[in-house]
Amino acid sequence: MRVGKTLYEGVTDRVLRLLTAIRGYGPTRVTLDRAVAFTDSFKETEGQPLVLRWAKALKHFAETHR
Repeated sequence: MRVGKTLYEGVTDRVLRLLTAIRGYGPTRVTLDRAVAFTDSFKETEGQPLVLRWAKALKHFAETHR
């Protein structure tokens, strides 16, 4: 995926630099443990605002997978 103003129109240069730095770590990885933890948490928080659901899912994962 190319990072540039044509792909992300309206995004600041700072955000573009952050995206480039993040992509420098390598391909995105998702573990089965993380997927299961997020799915379980999302089932428990159905109907709540999405931002809270994501935060609670991350917290649930962090607390159950040390």
